[in-house]
Parts: sequence; C-alpha cells; structure tokens
Amino acid sequence: MWWSLSVLALATLTPRVIAQCQPLSSLTFQYQPSLFDGVGARVIQNRLTKPRGIKFDSAPNPNLLVVQAGQGIVALTPNVAGCAGWTKKAIVSNAALNHGLEINGNTLYASSDDQVYAWSYNPSTATVSGNPVTIVRGMSNGAAGHATRTLLLQPASGSEPAYLIVSRGSTDNYDFGCSDANTGRCQIRRFPLSPAPPNGGYAWNSGELLAWGLRNAVGIALDSKVTRVWEVENSSDNIRWKGQDVHNDNPSEELNVVYLAKRGTPNGGNYFGYPSCFTSWGYMNGLQTGDQFSFEMEQGGGGNATRNDAWCSNVSNVMRPSLSFQGHSAPLDIKFYTPPSDTTSALNPQWSGHAFVSFHGSWNRQPPTGYGVVRVPFTNGVPTAPSNSNAGYSFIVQAPDLSKCGAGQCIRPAGLTFDSRGRLLVTSDTTGEIFIVGPPNGLS
Repeated sequence: MWWSLSVLALATLTPRVIAQCQPLSSLTFQYQPSLFDGVGARVIQNRLTKPRGIKFDSAPNPNLLVVQAGQGIVALTPNVAGCAGWTKKAIVSNAALNHGLEINGNTLYASSDDQVYAWSYNPSTATVSGNPVTIVRGMSNGAAGHATRTLLLQPASGSEPAYLIVSRGSTDNYDFGCSDANTGRCQIRRFPLSPAPPNGGYAWNSGELLAWGLRNAVGIALDSKVTRVWEVENSSDNIRWKGQDVHNDNPSEELNVVYLAKRGTPNGGNYFGYPSCFTSWGYMNGLQTGDQFSFEMEQGGGGNATRNDAWCSNVSNVMRPSLSFQGHSAPLDIKFYTPPSDTTSALNPQWSGHAFVSFHGSWNRQPPTGYGVVRVPFTNGVPTAPSNSNAGYSFIVQAPDLSKCGAGQCIRPAGLTFDSRGRLLVTSDTTGEIFIVGPPNGLS
C-alpha cells in the first residue's frame, strides 16, 4: 500500500471516544420545512457543527460519515444496541476540513481548501489508523476565495484505474484569471488512484482537465452509467448588464454536463464561460432562459472585451447549461436516484434516474430564494425539461416562509446522499442538522 508516503503533520487523529446517542424521539426541526410530492422528513441528528459533505461507508450496518466544517469528520451509526436512534463519534480532527468527502473501500478522502488527504479506514469500527497522506496539493485560492474542494470517486472500469475527481472554484465573485486554464482555478480535474500518487501528492495542475470556466462547481456527481459528470454551478452576484442592475434573477445557477475525456467522448476540458459569459434566467430584454450574455463589456477593459454577447452565444465557444436554476439558489450538491429492489421505505420509484439538488439559499436577493431540496426529472439520461425552461425542477422540501431566511430562521441544505432503503439524507449546515426525506411511513 502507499501509506508509507510522506504524511501531513497538521491533520491529527482524534482519540477514540465513546459514541453519543440521540434518540429519534427527542429530535425535531429547529425550523420546520414544508414538504411536497407526498414525502415526509424527520431529523436524525442535531447539534452538529456546520455539517456539509456526507457519505455512507461499506460496513454491514453502514456508518454515515459527515464533514463538520472547521472541525473534522464524525461517524453516525444507526440502530446500535441501547440507542433508539443514531450514535455519533469523532473519527478525524482537522480544522482545515470544510466540505469534500469520499470513500473507496478502506480509504477515506477529505479536503481542505489546499489539499486532498487520504486515511486508512476500517468501516467495521468506523475508525482511521495511521497518519493521513496528501493526494492532491496546491489548490488554495487565498483567504477571500471559494474554499470547498468537492470530491467524487470515479470507479475503476476495465483497464482504467479509479480516479478522484476534484472541483475548485474562483478567488472572488469575478475572477478574470479563470479565462486562462493555466491558472488552475474554476475547474474540475481528475487524478488516477493507481499507480500510487507521487510522494507528497499530485500538483493540482498535473491533473487531467475535465472542464473549466466554472465559477464554483460545488456539487458534482456521476450519472448512473458512469460516463458523464454532472455539476451544479453557483454563479456570480451583483451582475449588471447594459447598464442595468439585473442581479435579482440573473445570472442563472446552472446544471452542466461534463463529458469524461477517456470514456469514448472528445469533449474533455470544455469551456463553460466564466468569467466572460453568463446564463440568463429571463426577464432580460431580448433574452430567454438559457441564453448566454457577456459580462466583459461591463468591465471597462477589466476583462476580455472581444467576448461580447455574440461571442458568448456561439456554441463553439461556450458550453451551454443543460438546465438553469433561479439565480442565487446556491446549489451545493447533486445526487441521482436509483430505487432499491424493496421500495417499502423508498422515495417514489417513478423518480428513478432523476437528480436531486440541495439549494443552500440566497444571501443578497430580496425576497430570498432557495432554502430547500429540488427534484430534477430526467428522461433517457438528460433533463426532461428543455434547456430554455425555468420550470425544469420542483421542490420536495423548502422553508415555508422565505422572508425569514435572511434572518437565519430556515433550513440551509448542503450535502446529500441516499441510503440503502432509497431515502434521501440531507445536511443543513447553519442549523447543525441532518434529516431524512422519504415516504411518511418509512422514516423510522
């Protein structure tokens, strides 16, 4: 194994502690959301610190691993003897961890703003052993930049090894350096996990470039055929276009498809427009939802003035989104649904192949928007709605009174995952909760 590589000194292993039990009967939402499409929801854990990325391991009674931003990783285990609920114990203490999480058998991966780390992990005991190894390095955007580095495992297939796919955002609201792929920002790259990563980890720019011109692709997921990566894009704030303030609804947040370069497709490394081109949500003179418009001309030479509206609208220059979301929704995760064979406790099996996206919610829109989880219907592997639709998704969970969200009195969904029973688990980072979404009679 490659655990003999150099280790990262700042990340330390938390001593094993006695698991803490929270009975389900004692838990309620801090801010009760509204529910749609016949689903129910219940809290399974609270009093967490900024829970973000979540992932089940491969234990017989799977543990749910959770990144607590600024603290580390905890394991939640259901149905432990003597606990009518989920027990919690800390397994990694590292204040630099903030979002990304992935598991590959007996290896646990997590990320800071600058590095991806790996630990030797035992699912049976939900413990790590030894010191962490650096897998990827050199990703920091500085104190003001986007800090999350989302992780996604691409499993081995045939003669191809497994890969770790990593997203990295911009340094600011408008990062004109992202017009150059060599800056390494605003991108999705992938790194082979076999043979062993080099001593000290891969340098970020040595990874294979899958996509660039993405302001902040926090949510990334493989489709059911493991041939394409889908990403949900957090677009810019405070946009002006042709001298007008259009920021309340524009630009759109985006759902984009990223083709893997080595899976029989020629489209790896395509440019998705940022920081030059943005997507309209509508309500802009002459533009439909999904149309591209240029931001460069508003900058007085601060950007690339040759990238005007016509340049951005040319499909040979910029990849258009597969679907648009309302501006400021702040999508943070995306997961595709495959119902289990036993659907007793599962979400609607007719939603097979649909995508679910967490909307963290707006911070500078009046009235606020987002603050929920949406379902995006898919047909034959693509969104059912056309790309110029602004009705291609619907909420299954949302804060009931968005006017209260600016005051912090709403759920703020972040990480998503499905359990073996076909139920959706959601982290709400601001309220410190994890909740399950499923049929009302299948939540215990």
